[in-house]
Amino acid sequence: MRVIMDGQTISEDAPGVAQALELARAKADELGRLVIEVQADGEPAADLLDRMPEDAAGVTELGVVTAEKSLFLRETLLEARDALERTRQDQQRAAELIDSGEVAQALGSLRGIVEGWQVVRSVIDQAATLAGVPITQIKAGEATGDRVVRDLAADLVALRDAVSKEDWSALSDTLACDLDERAGMWLAMIDALAERAVQPVREADTA
Repeated sequence: MRVIMDGQTISEDAPGVAQALELARAKADELGRLVIEVQADGEPAADLLDRMPEDAAGVTELGVVTAEKSLFLRETLLEARDALERTRQDQQRAAELIDSGEVAQALGSLRGIVEGWQVVRSVIDQAATLAGVPITQIKAGEATGDRVVRDLAADLVALRDAVSKEDWSALSDTLACDLDERAGMWLAMIDALAERAVQPVREADTA
């Protein structure tokens, strides 16, 4: 199997998809890049990343597209920041609805709020892993990243408990105060991680 990365052939005889992808990832890592797209004989084949077959799986040519790691991570984190800002706004609107007696409408928005937090947490976890930065080394003010993650988990449990107990006052407080404060800490953590992720680019620019 031929393996082509960013238009350049890096192997003519890879025995299987798994080895071909590992070769491409290793080569990309040497260059400070990340594999972001895989094509099988010219067609998108993201499923190969999930299956990682040991054989060629009928593929004659595996194409790999990469991106500069630091810039990719920074862009991904900025998108996560925007998503968290929207979730923060949704929390405030839900609290306002509860305070005005429109509880049913507020409850209808909770699923989106929780999913918004789950997406942001997933992005942070993946970005920290790709950047090689342990979550414990990321700071949000004086708090470490692992503490910020634990505090979010506690807030989401409080959110769930308030709903199950139909304690609308507590639910409003959790949304408008606790989770709003948590959003501020997570935004600071995203900024700190983005700063770490873009450092290699700055170092290269000043070299």
